Amino acid sequence: PDSSTADEALLAAAVSGNLYAVRRALQAGAKLDAKNADGFTAVCISAERGHTSVLEVLCDAGLDAGQKGSGGWTPLMWAARNGHLECVTALCRRAQPTGGGAGSSAGVDMDAVNDNGSTALMVAATCGHAAIIAILAEAGANLHVATAHNASTALHLAASCGNWAAAEQLVQLDDSKGLLSAATVHGATALHLAAHAASDTVIRALLEANADVQAKDRHRCTPLHYAMRA
Repeated sequence: PDSSTADEALLAAAVSGNLYAVRRALQAGAKLDAKNADGFTAVCISAERGHTSVLEVLCDAGLDAGQKGSGGWTPLMWAARNGHLECVTALCRRAQPTGGGAGSSAGVDMDAVNDNGSTALMVAATCGHAAIIAILAEAGANLHVATAHNASTALHLAASCGNWAAAEQLVQLDDSKGLLSAATVHGATALHLAAHAASDTVIRALLEANADVQAKDRHRCTPLHYAMRA
């Protein structure tokens, strides 16, 4: 088969999780950087679908586990978004050494950001995957990184979405307790945002962690003001 046919076979096999077909396509000369119509390579597809064995074979064959696809999304972000624990674990094993920095090309950058400014940790927090948050943190993901456009941390996002398990996990992992007092560009803490979302479970988790109920945003509003407007 010609290379384009092999490329198509590789991408189709990544979708279905057919490990034999993946190996056969690679042997037929499929390009590791081949993309589908949406701009995704086989490694992004396998991570998004949760096909861990396929993901491992592709990475072992030389496909960059930390590559960015459409929208700046990495395989780790896709796996985190969809709650694929085994895929996240496999990718974390390929994490860049501590201190690798943005200029390092070896391994997965745990704090890479997509076009929306979100890291894999933020994606997991938004989707409420507490177990994945724990794995990412253990692999070196920065709990305190914030989005460039509004300074939201993973805890802010978990609180906004009412994801109490994710919020509780983040607070437990944060030895410095800096997440509780971190403020967005508007001065809102996670407790403000949980109150705005009217999420009783997140509010309770944050209060149990001693979040400041008197914290004021840029307009001098407390979480109680947010709750009253919710």
